[in-house]
Amino acid sequence: MRYLILHGHFYQPPRENPFLGEIPKEASASPSHDWNERITKECYSPNAYSRILDLGGKIADMSNNYQFMSFNFGPTLIDYIAKTRNDLLERIVEADKKSIERLGFGNAIAQVYNHIILPLAKKEDMRVEIKWGLYNFEKYFKRKSNGMWLSETAINLDVVDALYDCGVKFTILSPYQAHYVKNSTLIDVSGGQIDTSKPYWLFGHNGKKIAVFFYDPYISNDIAFQHLLRSADKFAERIRNAYGNRNLVNIATDGESYGHHEAFADMCLSWYFKENIHRDNIIPTNYEHYLNMFPPTEEVILHEGEGGRGTSWSCSHGVERWRSACGCGGWDGCDLSWRQPLREAFDILRNMQDKLFSTFLDFTNDTRNSLREEYVRAIYNDSDAKDLYEICNKYISFKEFIFLMESYKYSLFSYTSCGWFFEDVSRLEPVKNMQYAEQSFHYARMLVKNKNAKFVEEAHKEFLETLEKSISNKPEHLTARYFYEKEEKEDSFYKLYIINHFIFNLIASDYKEDNLNIFKHIVRATKKEKNYIEGILIDNIDSDIYFKAKTIKENYELKNQIQISQIYEEIDNSQVYTLSLKDLTSDVRDKFANEIFKDDIKKLDKLMHDIYPEYKELFEYFNSNGITPDYDYRRLMGAMASPILREKILERGRDAYDEVSEGLKNARHAGMFVSNSGISSLIGDNIKNALNQLYETGNPKIIFELLSDIQFLSNNDMPIDRNTYENIFYKILEKYKSGNIHFEEEEKKLFVELGYWLNFSMSDI
Repeated sequence: MRYLILHGHFYQPPRENPFLGEIPKEASASPSHDWNERITKECYSPNAYSRILDLGGKIADMSNNYQFMSFNFGPTLIDYIAKTRNDLLERIVEADKKSIERLGFGNAIAQVYNHIILPLAKKEDMRVEIKWGLYNFEKYFKRKSNGMWLSETAINLDVVDALYDCGVKFTILSPYQAHYVKNSTLIDVSGGQIDTSKPYWLFGHNGKKIAVFFYDPYISNDIAFQHLLRSADKFAERIRNAYGNRNLVNIATDGESYGHHEAFADMCLSWYFKENIHRDNIIPTNYEHYLNMFPPTEEVILHEGEGGRGTSWSCSHGVERWRSACGCGGWDGCDLSWRQPLREAFDILRNMQDKLFSTFLDFTNDTRNSLREEYVRAIYNDSDAKDLYEICNKYISFKEFIFLMESYKYSLFSYTSCGWFFEDVSRLEPVKNMQYAEQSFHYARMLVKNKNAKFVEEAHKEFLETLEKSISNKPEHLTARYFYEKEEKEDSFYKLYIINHFIFNLIASDYKEDNLNIFKHIVRATKKEKNYIEGILIDNIDSDIYFKAKTIKENYELKNQIQISQIYEEIDNSQVYTLSLKDLTSDVRDKFANEIFKDDIKKLDKLMHDIYPEYKELFEYFNSNGITPDYDYRRLMGAMASPILREKILERGRDAYDEVSEGLKNARHAGMFVSNSGISSLIGDNIKNALNQLYETGNPKIIFELLSDIQFLSNNDMPIDRNTYENIFYKILEKYKSGNIHFEEEEKKLFVELGYWLNFSMSDI
């Protein structure tokens, strides 16, 4: 019997602003809001709902590729998926359960929590990162993981010890990390020559050992970089030819290869799993299943890497890419010497953490380390924070406990590997790491406030001096200190931004709101008058803020003059902060703008309604006489037509479809450039809601409404969000086939018609 392990390492770094807890809009990810959203659309979701097409291009089936792949989802990524795409999380977890039913062992394995380079971490932090990753895995998959993916597959003997101590049984490495295979003699397997078809024992210190697999470097490389996934048949042939006398082909790549880096690669996989793999008598399996059948019989010894610090899959020097100017990840003439002082600066912050713990908690090292390892529970459950605090309550208050632990947590976040991976310190990734360092210092300052603990400011001073040595390659040659202080200056006003957000929300709601949860904070109005507000920002961790605000309007510019004071110390009340709409995050700004200026927009809307009919007749006259108006006028008339027609749908629903279709036809016939986006977005939301209702209720009346919506979009050449609709319809189809939804004969015909509209092959219904 022949086996195939195809592992996808699915990971995204934490993208949230640490002060606000929200992902800001990332322009480089356009048209998506941010890179998490974009890659989810391109890769993570398609692999959960991968289309298998018939010869006519219709959807014959959908494959959940995760059922047949070995995979890990990084904690920060799966947290994002759980928050934004619960349907996708369910498919991922379901795939793991089905692989257990099929093989006895699950496809999913855990990952190091923050994607830090473990060999460069303190030994106690290694354990924390491993334990936190295991906890995150168990939270979502409801079982323990015996395997763990290591960030950048970075490893040394200390990491082996930490994995063993935390109960991890196996991991996956690059074949280029292997130096010797040891049985009766030592066999040099440098240069990727190790046999990748079997596991090996890897020993740490004092007899501690784990099993390791080494992935096939050639097929893995061709998937990642040589477009092997453009043809399922070529992919199948490549795998067939890789076996020889062996019984396992073992492939591992970044999971983003299956859809983000290679478009439609998920469909190549789903076709392979459906058609090719069984024809070739190959069983898709996972590492733990294979390990259970074929335990290691040989030992492997790894390269030590430069300085004996360890090795990884993405640095030929070992782990130098994350600490020095080794040359990996740069371009010709690129100076990578910024990397070392950046790490040294974060090391200063990390070393300060031990001083904080020893100053405020009279604990043994074991108790301190245990507290850190268990703090992951508090990250996901507030009540667990109170339980953990019990052993600290005779030393510090609950708030101080949170300050201490959050400062430590964010010091680990600052080591996220992406910060050193690329060519320059000015990039988003190292700047994001600096944001996390800033948050760590913020909590440390709150902890030592009004206490004789000068070491925090001393550490911060040394931290800044070290960042100054980390210099950008860009012509301005700005330093990491510049980028850090720029973020520090902006984030120091984050509570003002939240208050500003609250005030604009009040204005948008005509002063009806009294309380609002904003970015993990509660803001409450204690006095409300037109253009004047008093209130409190309640912070369960930090100091509460009292504020007075006056709203002023200059032309179309709304500004809030905000005066604030804190519980513990007064801020100079003679100083007034002025913030406007532009000081809101772009998402919030867009949300409030229409509401705040609704009276002005109503005037514009009335003007359009008054003007449009008269000039519509003029355009029709021009058209009937072969006259082409100027481009700007045609665009202007089209811009007026779209919201007027959209309003008809808002007023009358589906009863307005015929009239709106006719209006669109006439406007275009008259030469107007009419935008469909507002109308198609409105109807698209209706379709999504109706499909979900059909899935939940099975009410056949909804089918007729859906057909009406989809036909309207199709007849008017409006874009259809096919992926979303198809994913939901597939679940409805599965429910129907399992007998959990029943339709009468005439209703069934409409259901089949709906399936055809959504590009499904309904021949078996």
